Amino acid sequence: MIRRIMFILAIILGLIIIALLVFEWRTIKAEKDPRQREFTNGHLPDPLPDGFYNGVVRGYTGSWIGKTFNLAATTGINNFSDGNTLYPFAFYPGTGLRDPNTSVLKIDYNQPGNSFWIRMVVDEVVETQPGAYLGKIQLRLLGFHFTLGYFTLNKSQ
Repeated sequence: MIRRIMFILAIILGLIIIALLVFEWRTIKAEKDPRQREFTNGHLPDPLPDGFYNGVVRGYTGSWIGKTFNLAATTGINNFSDGNTLYPFAFYPGTGLRDPNTSVLKIDYNQPGNSFWIRMVVDEVVETQPGAYLGKIQLRLLGFHFTLGYFTLNKSQ
């Protein structure tokens, strides 16, 4: 019985290590992208976003179309082309998880109603030019921070 438990624990530990290595590989790849420099050259959005912003993720063909921000409540939601609104978030100024010298707008999904895996996500947004925003998708896992990719937001006209 103890051997079986030790075997199962070894498999679980191995899977955790593999997952951490995959996320670290993804982070290294993302941070070599030219958008990383653009991100660290950006600044905290001023003014902070309010209302709907069109979103784009290069190479993504899913139904996500952007985010709606409620500045008065410092909350928001993600919008999808089928009319769904999912994954509520809170937002606030802060410093980058992996870029501590960059002031960012944190979009924190650790909110009631979100599943545990969504709660691990923190988007970070900087303004790169007036009305144009670059976001970084960050994952908090076991005390580590990983970069998964980038997205852009632009104010809907």
